[in-house]
Order: sequence, then structure tokens, then C-alpha cells
Amino acid sequence: MQPDLSRPCSCRLCVPSGEELEAHRQTVVDHVGEYGWHAAGVLADDQSPGWAYTVGLWHSLGRPEVSVFGLPVEKAMDIVNVAGRLVRDGGTLVDGRDSDEILRGVPVAVRKVHFSWYADLFGQAVGFYQGKVPPMLQLVWPDRSGRWPWEAEVEASCRDSQPMLWLPWDDHPRNAWTALRDGQ
Repeated sequence: MQPDLSRPCSCRLCVPSGEELEAHRQTVVDHVGEYGWHAAGVLADDQSPGWAYTVGLWHSLGRPEVSVFGLPVEKAMDIVNVAGRLVRDGGTLVDGRDSDEILRGVPVAVRKVHFSWYADLFGQAVGFYQGKVPPMLQLVWPDRSGRWPWEAEVEASCRDSQPMLWLPWDDHPRNAWTALRDGQ
């Protein structure tokens, strides 16, 4: 599933399907219509840490959706909402650039998510955009010493709880994140 970078938007608000949606999917549509985006949260379980992502920034603002991984779902949802307000208010999140406007002065690395991850991790967005998901960014947080998950001396908890979604799924080291698809 390639990201659809063209406009107009293919979401359920712009291209209604006429079908009645399940309650949780209708909530996403309602939130995007009322607030501009929806923060979708996925609880941690025995297989993977929790994560959160936005649905609707592309529809409302023409900006990529935003995700964050490896934090308690409430905290992750707060972070993607901060990112949503940042871009709504004119701020930018750019692939390959760090931002210190999300975590109160602690930088986050901004990385473009490879489309091979969309169906596994962003189901609400796939449904809302009717299979034509726009660009998604990942906000990557450092460990307590300021090291990134890809650095050799990083704390294991920081490395293991955040996937490297800028890598295609096939190129990602096998871990809890790839196991979601592998069914391990």
C-alpha cells in the first residue's frame, strides 16, 4: 500500500461510502470532523509496547499523520495531540529533522514511516482514508542519556520499545514489531 500524496483527500469525510460504520470507526470520523484529528491509541500487550498515532491531520491540514511508540498509551496519545496542535498552529515536523517542540525541550527525531508498516500498525488510518493512507511520521524519543535507538550504547528499553519504521518491513531487524505480522 503506497502512501497517496495527491489531493483531494480520500477519507470518509471527503468521499463518503454510504455504509454504516462500526461505533469505533464512526468515532474517528466524528473526532476528525469536530477537532481536526483523532488520536488513536493501541494498548501494550504481551507482544508489543503501546503506541499512538493521529488520524485526520492530512484531511484537515494537508500534513502527514504522526505516530509515537513504546510509551504508555495515555502518554503516547498526549504526545501525538501535542504534535497535532503544533502543526495546526503553523509548526512543522520534517523527516530527518529533530524537533524540541514536542517533549518540553527534549528532542525527538522525526522519521518518515515506510508504507510497508501501514496495514500492521495504523488500522484506524487505513480505514478512515479508505486504503489510501497519506504520509505518516514517527516521533522517536531518546533514552535518558540522550542516545537514539539506533546508537550502540542506547538503553535496551529505548531501542526495543521503538520500531525503526523508516526501514521497510523486510529490512527491519526481527523483534516484537515484526512479530506482529509474523504471528510469533
